[in-house]
Amino acid sequence: MELIQLTILGSSSAVPTQTRNTSAQFLQFLHHSLLIDCGESSIHRMIRLGLPYDRIEYIFISHLHTDHILGLPGLLSSFALKNRSKPLTIFSPQGLQELLESWIGPTDELPYPLSWQIVDTQKSAVILDKKEFTVETIPLFHRIPTAGYLFREKRKKPNVRKEAIEKFHLSIDQIKAAKNRQPIHDSQGQPIDSQEVIVEPPPPRSYAYCSDTMYAPSVAEKVKGVNLLYHEATYLDELKDLAQARGHATALEAAQIAQQAQAGKLLLGHFSTRYKDVQSFETEAQTVFANTVAVEDGDVYDI
Repeated sequence: MELIQLTILGSSSAVPTQTRNTSAQFLQFLHHSLLIDCGESSIHRMIRLGLPYDRIEYIFISHLHTDHILGLPGLLSSFALKNRSKPLTIFSPQGLQELLESWIGPTDELPYPLSWQIVDTQKSAVILDKKEFTVETIPLFHRIPTAGYLFREKRKKPNVRKEAIEKFHLSIDQIKAAKNRQPIHDSQGQPIDSQEVIVEPPPPRSYAYCSDTMYAPSVAEKVKGVNLLYHEATYLDELKDLAQARGHATALEAAQIAQQAQAGKLLLGHFSTRYKDVQSFETEAQTVFANTVAVEDGDVYDI
């Protein structure tokens, strides 16, 4: 099975700590290298972890708070210093290009093609459609326009059994039809049971990134059945009122979203620096959703 692997680059909230950077994730999705948010020192974290940051093709920014974008100036400048020629596309809410260009100058003067794609944070839409996967936005509920991202592997074609080719003397056209899940017939014109002919591939895999956001059942509906869900959990539920006032969620609320979405696994992150030990986040969430992990920087998750 081809690799889909998530690496946590930063899991702190607004301020980094001795052990946690601010929000950023590296997603190896099949043959594509993707970056999700880019908090301060993200490039340094990728270098230390040995990740191929120079292969990043797409960057997905959730919103324009500095703990999610301060690593971008250094990353884009490093690409230029390394004589990058490969195109790069950045997806983000309105305003990021103007903000970055006030720091590093006109981005159209970089030595590599840089494309800016503005995402509508008010509605869900497919913003990237590749041969192997799609990326769709998830409207989130924070203090400023914010989008989550849903990465879905496309359904692969089935394989045709070698013994079925011999048994039914299948032609090239029949093999192609079987791969496209179309009905085929034997030499007598009788339908051939597809279960005798094809082997279905594993179900498509998916990953959803939801940070920053208040608790919202609509998010659960959007990520229904996702294999791996990252949902912010800035506070424990004892500070639920504070979380809501600041546009964030608690560990318990994140677990409720995972339960409603029937997710395979829940990752918690974006922890407030007031907490020195995040085990309590796992404990709280697991009362609702057992398969929950409070992430650490450098953690790697295969999907």
